[in-house]
Amino acid sequence: MPAPGDASVPLATLHAESSGLKAWLTQRAADGIEALRKLCGGHGYSASSGLPELSANFLALATLEGTQHVLEPQAARFILKELEEELKEELSGGGDGAKACGRDALAASPACPVAQLAALTARVHALARAVTAAAAAAAAPPAVDGAVEVLLGRLSRARAELVLLRDMAAAVDALGRGERVPGKRPGSSARLGTGEVACFQSLRDLLGLFLLTHGESMAELLAFEVVSPAAALACDAALLAACADVKPSVVALVDAWAFSDAALGHSAIGCFHADDYARRLAGRAAMEPLNDPAFDKHLPHIRRLTHRSKL
Repeated sequence: MPAPGDASVPLATLHAESSGLKAWLTQRAADGIEALRKLCGGHGYSASSGLPELSANFLALATLEGTQHVLEPQAARFILKELEEELKEELSGGGDGAKACGRDALAASPACPVAQLAALTARVHALARAVTAAAAAAAAPPAVDGAVEVLLGRLSRARAELVLLRDMAAAVDALGRGERVPGKRPGSSARLGTGEVACFQSLRDLLGLFLLTHGESMAELLAFEVVSPAAALACDAALLAACADVKPSVVALVDAWAFSDAALGHSAIGCFHADDYARRLAGRAAMEPLNDPAFDKHLPHIRRLTHRSKL
């Protein structure tokens, strides 16, 4: 995405990329919060964990200002228009842009941003060709043909993932060159240290490997023969290694957002000493009256309530 105040990017491009990213990111955020809730077991379902409220708030974002099913076709149609000339050249020349990056490039260097971006770019081109072919063969107009609509959604998500990695890789490269970043005070700036830059590089590698290996992406990369099976296995192994590399910094990365404990609402991901599950959630559950070891003392009050109840 362009920097704030950068007017060099055409409005149509900005609209298409932001539409695709909005649909992709809001859905991923909601899915990630749901995964966190399940990881916390029964406490994650409890309101005291903060996760149900967080989930409810983020679920709405996938609908507000346009749902996935509205925004993705918009973004995909722009992509088709943008790639129209390239697709004509590929089809007329009999070339296959999906294989241009080399099927085994990722097998040798699965964490290489250049190879990752080449594979994701080839995936976008392959999906664009698939949409064009499906639209030409469809009996119904593309706007109402179900198969074409499904492919448009897949094309939009592929492009959103490419844009996300492209811009993160460019930003991390800039940090590696020693460029300054905005400081805490307005108008101030700072240069990150070696350890901080290395942490961002690890996050970039993790993002790229995740975007390559999640179910839909890897299925398309293999189906269109963008990567070889050996490269797919190498990416999967590199993803596990990247997770292990980032894990020691996870608590610090969450704390870097500087959310207060009050704002997190006793969330399972918010405390700097990372013992929320034991100290906060289990401790909060122990404070519930129904979990009181001396529960008998509450029975008279409960009997009065149930006696009055008309249920």
